[in-house]
Amino acid sequence: MEEMENINGNKIIWKTENFVAVASERPLVSREEGGHIKIHASGDKYRFDSNLDFTPDLLLEEKRLSQMICEAFVKAMKKRGIDIIRLNFFEAGNWAWKPDKEGNTKKPFFHEHIFGRTVDAKKQKWPEAHIFQIGQQDFMMILNL
Repeated sequence: MEEMENINGNKIIWKTENFVAVASERPLVSREEGGHIKIHASGDKYRFDSNLDFTPDLLLEEKRLSQMICEAFVKAMKKRGIDIIRLNFFEAGNWAWKPDKEGNTKKPFFHEHIFGRTVDAKKQKWPEAHIFQIGQQDFMMILNL
């Protein structure tokens, strides 16, 4: 079996000209609880602050990638015995403005989290909102694509 290409420990699932979809080495939601995929800009990830920076063509490219990845994600999870009943999308970036111990902030960048939802989840109960029980430093490390 061929080794998947990765970026900073995140396995690349699919790339387009301007975006990349990755499976995190440290997902915010485990596979058994529904799974977690991220999409961000390829190359210089800081070139987009949010999807408001996209041209209409870039918006279509990112949404089509999201749609294709989600269709494959649901099928792959079903093969593993996990029935995804809903997908949640979350465009993040707020924590880039939180100062670190030295008072510095990071430059934000567009990244979209995709979380699978399953009725069998033990921690991420359906239909309640996700609960991320991790510290800010761990969260920042996970987001550092």
